[in-house]
Amino acid sequence: TAKSCCLDVTYDRLEWLGDAVLKLLHTDSLLKWEHTSYLHEGYLTMIRSEMGCNDHLKDITKAAGFERFILLKPLNRAEWCPFGLRYCKLDKHGDEQAFVADDTVQRQEPSDKVYADVIEALIGLVFIEFGYEQCVHIGYEMGVSFRPGNEECRRWSDMSPDQNLVSFACDFVGVSDFLNPHLLVEATTHQSCLHKPVPSYQRLEWVGDAVLCLAAREWLFRREESLCVSKLVVLETTLVCNESLAYLGYVKGLHRFIDHRNVALPGHFQSYQLDLETGRGLWSTDPPKVIPDVIEALIGAVHIDSGLNAGQKAALCVIAPLLKSISCMLGNELNNLTSLLHPKQNLYEMTGGIISARVYKKDVFHKLGFPSPLLCEFGCYSSVDGGGYVGVVKCKQVILSVAVEASKLAAVNVVCELTVQMLKERPHIISELQDMRSAFAK
Repeated sequence: TAKSCCLDVTYDRLEWLGDAVLKLLHTDSLLKWEHTSYLHEGYLTMIRSEMGCNDHLKDITKAAGFERFILLKPLNRAEWCPFGLRYCKLDKHGDEQAFVADDTVQRQEPSDKVYADVIEALIGLVFIEFGYEQCVHIGYEMGVSFRPGNEECRRWSDMSPDQNLVSFACDFVGVSDFLNPHLLVEATTHQSCLHKPVPSYQRLEWVGDAVLCLAAREWLFRREESLCVSKLVVLETTLVCNESLAYLGYVKGLHRFIDHRNVALPGHFQSYQLDLETGRGLWSTDPPKVIPDVIEALIGAVHIDSGLNAGQKAALCVIAPLLKSISCMLGNELNNLTSLLHPKQNLYEMTGGIISARVYKKDVFHKLGFPSPLLCEFGCYSSVDGGGYVGVVKCKQVILSVAVEASKLAAVNVVCELTVQMLKERPHIISELQDMRSAFAK
């Protein structure tokens, strides 16, 4: 049942969950298929995307005959027509006169996305009712994934890890031991280590991304049965975004176990630590991406080492502090999730998309003829010493806020958060900007 039916229950929540199940199904299939098990993470990502694209899922939906069960219109005589029936005119004797070709009463053809959503919703339902193993078999029967193999075809690294790394990893992901501890060497090896006879963590990170996605979505799906998908997406983003994962990893010292030869990383680690010590919020930092990547690689290692259930438990163990905070927030019956929104998303929802956020290098900012940041229209300005990037929020040619930061990510996040706080204090600005935009349109 699609949202266009205007019913209380639709497939949205199940589709949202099924999307994550399908992602892990494709991941496991590619790992266990001899023709793809040796491929680089970039190629695997491309193939996985093609396997889950709307065109492919639409063909599967039609081949399985689900098309006739899809509800797109409200169940009333003015709009809905059962599958296989047609509207006809009758004469005064009750005899069929002619077929009615009125578009308003013909069956609407579902879009490609609706076809794909239905398959994902069905997979989500099977997962909730019967578990992941049944999804594996059903996925193969429908042609969604390859025939499941017994084990990964690729041979993983056989280098033995340092015992300190094993102890740390077991504690970090909440397992007692690794059956194949050599996976930890690969999970903590940066791509700059060209001298090591071990691949980098990228492949395990690709696996862990799918494992973490399903773990977070299943927890939210079962925990909050009444939340709509838009709010579930906000919560999921908070749980799995780079800023959150980097913080969880750094405070536990994960960065100390990453093997790399990148001369810029130590400085990035030190800068990130300084941001945290000075009390800057998560959204105003620029965390080293290697930390969340290695976290996902460790989760992927558990999934490969001990199977689905262990991988799901490991993912939930890693994000447990965030789950506890979200549980407390939802337990207090707070429907306003604004505090969890990413600043850019928060600003977009607050203003309805009438303003834009851009980032410029500081020298480019001045060459383009922008006014001094201190002269921005509403006086919302932030700067850090040595900042090389300028974040700008504006509506048409009116600059609302400017932030000068050391990194592009921090610049856009900080300027968006500044604007959000300013608009909360002066909400009349939004209506003024809307009027101004309308005047420009005329």
